Amino acid sequence: MNNIYCKTNLSADSWQDSIRKAALPLIQNNYIEKRYIDSMICSVLEYGPYIVIDKGIALAHARPNDGVLKTGIALATFTPAVKFGSENDPVKIMIVLAAAGDNEHVELLAFIADLLGDENSIKEILSATDDEQLNSKVRGICYE
Repeated sequence: MNNIYCKTNLSADSWQDSIRKAALPLIQNNYIEKRYIDSMICSVLEYGPYIVIDKGIALAHARPNDGVLKTGIALATFTPAVKFGSENDPVKIMIVLAAAGDNEHVELLAFIADLLGDENSIKEILSATDDEQLNSKVRGICYE
């Protein structure tokens, strides 16, 4: 997958800030509009921390018509980890999913399932010390 952007060891003042910072590469590379970030944050405010899908892992997303320009993924690790108010807190890995349509949504979910498929993969992601190394590890996990 060529449309994935990785960032390591980000810090955030709040869970809202963590979503903004994790999604920034998608803004910078014209995958999403700023309103997509606002929509992700509003969804958590409305429905609670449902995006925290597993221990230490959040999957932020919104509807395609909320500002997705093209399909892409951003993955970020946070140090220190971020609290969302979920039983699976604190979040160390944030994935921002931007799917332009239904087919792309299914493809991205399959990619994420491969990426987070086992505990060793998660340890590999968390052991990355810089963006380039994280990018290499993510591609290695998904294409072994």
